[in-house]
Amino acid sequence: MVLLRALFPVGTPSAPASEAASTSGRAAAAASSGPISRSGLSPAMAAARAAQEARTAQRRAARQGTAAEDAFTGISKPGEQFSATLLKGAVLLITIPLGVHMLSKSMMMSLCIKGLESDRPETVALTLRRVREVVVADYLAERFEAEEGVAIMLGAFSELAPANVIKEFIAAASQLLKFKATREALLMSSLPERLERAQAAGWLPPELREAARQLYLDAHAARRMAMEGAAA
Repeated sequence: MVLLRALFPVGTPSAPASEAASTSGRAAAAASSGPISRSGLSPAMAAARAAQEARTAQRRAARQGTAAEDAFTGISKPGEQFSATLLKGAVLLITIPLGVHMLSKSMMMSLCIKGLESDRPETVALTLRRVREVVVADYLAERFEAEEGVAIMLGAFSELAPANVIKEFIAAASQLLKFKATREALLMSSLPERLERAQAAGWLPPELREAARQLYLDAHAARRMAMEGAAA
C-alpha cells in the first residue's frame, strides 16, 4: 500500500485537467477581448485617433491648395507687369509721334508766316503751296489765324503779283475756306469783294479767271450760309 502511494501520489492525475482548464480560460478571455486586445486601443481612443488623422489630412490638403495658389500668383504677377508694360509702350507709341507731328506742324506754321512776308515772289508762291500742306485741320487753321496768317496772305493778292503767286493764292484760299477760323477771317477781310474788283479791273491772268470766279462763288456761298446760321 505504501509502495502504491509512493508510485502514484494523490492529486497527480488531476493536474492535467487543471492545466487544461486554465488554458481554456485564457483562450476565452482572449476571444472575448477581440480587436481591442489586439490593437491595444479602446473605441473612444480609436475614434479620437481617426478624427486626428482626418484633421491632419484636411490641413495637408489646405497647404497644398495654398501652395498651388501661391504658384499661380507668382505666375500672374509677372503677367500683370508685362501687360502694364505693353500698355505704357502703346501709349508712348501713340503720344510721341503725335507730339512730334504737332511740333513739326507748329514749326512749319512759323515758317509759313515768315515766307509770306518775303519780298521774293518765288518764296511767296512756294509758301502759299506749303500753307495748303500744313493747314489741314481746324486746330491748325486756328493757329494760322491766331498768327495773322490770313491777313498776311491777303497781301500777296494784288495787281502787281505775278501769275504763279496769284495761282497759289487762289488754291490756298480755297483750302482755307474749309475751316471755320480761316473761313471767317477770309470773309471778314472781304475776300469776295477783292475777287470781284479784280475781275472787274481785268488784271487777273486769263488762265486764272475761272479759278478766281469759282473761289468767288464759294466765298459768297460760305457767307450766305454763315448769315443763315446766325439768323437761325
